[in-house]
Amino acid sequence: SEVRAEVAADLANDTQVFLDMEQWCATTIPQMQAAFDQSLDRDRELVTAIETSAQGMAQVTAQIASLERELAKETTSLRQHDEMRQREMREFHESEKELLLSTQKLSQAITILQSHYDRNPQPLLNASAERERLEGEREGLYAGTGLESGAGASQDGSALIRV
Repeated sequence: SEVRAEVAADLANDTQVFLDMEQWCATTIPQMQAAFDQSLDRDRELVTAIETSAQGMAQVTAQIASLERELAKETTSLRQHDEMRQREMREFHESEKELLLSTQKLSQAITILQSHYDRNPQPLLNASAERERLEGEREGLYAGTGLESGAGASQDGSALIRV
């Protein structure tokens, strides 16, 4: 009888513990499952965001590489055009110096020939007026370029090449 009472008490106690555990499982398992499902959803969102970011980063990296190649190409082209313009400008200045020297020599030759052979004091070619006209045209060519208009020439046109 004592054993029966003890077994009955243990059975009642075990039944109560079983019911408490069953109640705890009934409330806790759905909560844990919901939290687990939320965690899985969040994990999927983060994986998607990472993949999207990786794709975007790959696109931006490809665009940067393409733009860097284009920049290098354009920089090279600009440098080549600048060198070509500088060379053309040097050639133009050399040609201009030669033309001015030729004009000065021609003017001097005409003056000498006029003084030796022309009895008429009125020259066929006014060398001073022609030189002034040419200098005016040269200054017009240089206007707005920022270069010296008299590069290589003195006031009287005697020194045409400056080193």
